[in-house]
Amino acid sequence: PGVVSAQTLTQRPGIVVDPAFNLYVADSGANRIVIFANTRDSAATSNAAAIVIGSDRFDSSINGTARNRLNGPSDVALDSAGRIYVADTSNSRVLIFPSLLFLPIADAAASGVIGQGDFASSAVNWNSQDGSATADALFAPGGIFMDRRDTLYVADAGNHRVAHFLKAARIYHGAYPQASALGRGALA
Repeated sequence: PGVVSAQTLTQRPGIVVDPAFNLYVADSGANRIVIFANTRDSAATSNAAAIVIGSDRFDSSINGTARNRLNGPSDVALDSAGRIYVADTSNSRVLIFPSLLFLPIADAAASGVIGQGDFASSAVNWNSQDGSATADALFAPGGIFMDRRDTLYVADAGNHRVAHFLKAARIYHGAYPQASALGRGALA
């Protein structure tokens, strides 16, 4: 992928900016997400990323399927709590990382996975006997979008569909729903 550093990008970046003007970039060719802090007040050129997800160093591009590795991430999104969602395309999954406030500078571990049965798997449509699409499986997710109600939309390129994952809610009292993890997938 060429020279990999805190100041370079390799290919096909997907981006999102949070309310504090932190820029999140999916750097597909280097198998990582890089985060540039406070881009509103930064210089126009020569900025270095402050945080890297998917690697233990800024100058590495090793891929993998572990909780702290990515393989060809193509897009990134944020939910209302600041959690980071990564379309980990070549691993046929979406990983969920904690908010920027709780991330280490490098080697962050995902707290959740969508599209796979566990963090170590990367099988296409993992829970299907014949390889067909199911509500909970993904095949090369190419893009993601989080709406204002924290519904995650996934462009599931390998399955030629858009899948959405609703934010699940637990009802403790009829008037006060409490949010929890994302619910099962559905076709759109």
